[in-house]
Amino acid sequence: KALDFIQSVIPDGVWLKSIEYNGARFSMLGGAIGDKDLDVFLNGLEKSIYFEDVLMTKKVEVKDKSQTVKDFEISSNLGDFE
Repeated sequence: KALDFIQSVIPDGVWLKSIEYNGARFSMLGGAIGDKDLDVFLNGLEKSIYFEDVLMTKKVEVKDKSQTVKDFEISSNLGDFE
């Protein structure tokens, strides 16, 4: 259910490279075209019942040949939604 929720709130300008779950904590690595899209994604996670203590632990600008993107890491506890 939590993974389905991520798919429903992720904006077009945000993509995930990996998701790890160690039994209680999620870690998501990804990229975003801009801060606005990343903020929309982060706010969606924070408002959900599936995730608690959502933290952006890393955000770095990376320049590509054609554009600058934001690489990020978000960590979160699994919410108590059952």
